Amino acid sequence: MIAGNRRRVMKVPDGREMSMRDGKVVAIFGLAALLASCGDAGTAPEPERSQPAKASTSKPNPFHDQLMKLSETDRGLTLRRAVQDNRGSCRRIVSSVYQEEYQGLRMWTLRCEGNRDWAIFVGAAGRVQVRSCGDNVKLGLPVCRFKGA
Repeated sequence: MIAGNRRRVMKVPDGREMSMRDGKVVAIFGLAALLASCGDAGTAPEPERSQPAKASTSKPNPFHDQLMKLSETDRGLTLRRAVQDNRGSCRRIVSSVYQEEYQGLRMWTLRCEGNRDWAIFVGAAGRVQVRSCGDNVKLGLPVCRFKGA
């Protein structure tokens, strides 16, 4: 998607600019920003998404906010990329859902074809941690929940 030698940059919360070469985090959320800038031509309107309740101790998380603004398809693709960048596999996306805030991180769940379920934790500084939902209980992390499951 990047053409020629143009240098793509992204502003991070502290105002600095980071190139796409500065790490996986920028690549993941750079993709999210690129997808968010794509037009909605030819797409069906999306169902209303419920916004998570913000606790009084909740810190701003611009990366999570970007994910919330994406269409379900673009958000799923962005989360899938995070899984793949962490050596996980997801051949086909079934659903992606914001679940909860956990220790300052925003937890998203991604269900992939073949019951491959992933928990993606997004930090305010743009750091992303990916765990298999099957490992969450063993690691003391929240159990993944999916709508209709």
